[in-house]
Amino acid sequence: MANKGHDFHRLVDESENYSFMAPPPRLSQNIFAVLSSEKAWENFWRAVVGEFVGTFLLMYVGMSAIYAQTELLYVAMTWCTIIPILITVFGKVSGAFFNPSVTLVFCVLGDVKPIKAFFCIIAQLLGGCCACAVLLYMWPMADRSPSYAGCTTVANGNVYRGFINEVAITFIQIFLVLSLTRSQGAGEPVFPTNIIAPFGISAIIFSCIMIGAGPSGASMNPVRSFAPALIAGHWDDQWVYWVGPTMGALLGLILWQLFIKPPEDEPLGPNLVRVDPAQDNMNEPLQEFPQ
Repeated sequence: MANKGHDFHRLVDESENYSFMAPPPRLSQNIFAVLSSEKAWENFWRAVVGEFVGTFLLMYVGMSAIYAQTELLYVAMTWCTIIPILITVFGKVSGAFFNPSVTLVFCVLGDVKPIKAFFCIIAQLLGGCCACAVLLYMWPMADRSPSYAGCTTVANGNVYRGFINEVAITFIQIFLVLSLTRSQGAGEPVFPTNIIAPFGISAIIFSCIMIGAGPSGASMNPVRSFAPALIAGHWDDQWVYWVGPTMGALLGLILWQLFIKPPEDEPLGPNLVRVDPAQDNMNEPLQEFPQ
C-alpha cells in the first residue's frame, strides 16, 4: 500500500509538470491568452485609448506652441511642461509612451506585448493626426508661413546631417530615460524614482530639443513628424524621422543593457524583493517584505 501511495503521488506530480514538456503555444494562442478574460480586454483597450488621448493632448499643446511662438526656448518649455503631467496621468493607464520608438523599446524589453504595442502605435498616430486636424481650424493653412509650418525639416537640405542628429538625440533620450526609470531592475520603478521620473524625463527631452532643433527640428518621435506632414501634405525627408528615432532608440536600449541594466540577481535593498512576473497581476515587480 505504501508503494502504491508513493506511485500515486508520483503520477500526480508528473501530471502537474506535464505542461512544461508540452510544445510552446503558437502566436495566436499567446494572443488569445492575453485577451482571454474580460479584465484583460478592459486593460488592453484602456491602454490603447490612453495612448490615443495622451498623444492627442501632447501634440495639441506642443504644436500649438509651435504655431503661436517663434522662440525655441518657449516652444521647448511648453512641450516639456505638459510631458510630466501626461506621464503622471496616463502612466498607470497605458505606460504613457506617446511615441512609436519608445513603444518599440518597451516591447523589446518585454514590458508590452507585441499585439498591444501594435495597437498603441496605431492609436498614437491617430491621436497625433487628430490633434493636427483640429489645429487646422485654429491656424488655417493660409495663415501659416510657409504653408507647411510645424512640419519637421532638415536644415539646408542636408538629409544625412539631419538623420545623424535624430539618431543621436533619440539615443540620448532613450538611454537616459531607461537609466532613470529602470535603475532598480526590471519593471516599474519604486519610490522615490517614480516621483521624480516624469520631471527627469521632461528635463532630458528639453535638453535634446535645445541641442537638436537646428539640424532636424528635434523630432525624436515619428508621430511628431508624421501627423503635421499628413495634414500639410509635406513629405520631404519623412524617412529621416522614422528611421532615425527608431535606430537611435534601439542603440540607446543596447547601451543601457550592456552598461547600466542591473543583473537579475543583484540585491535591491533590505525591504525590496523581486516578484515572479507570472504571479504579478498588477505589473508591480517590486514589493516590500511583510513586517
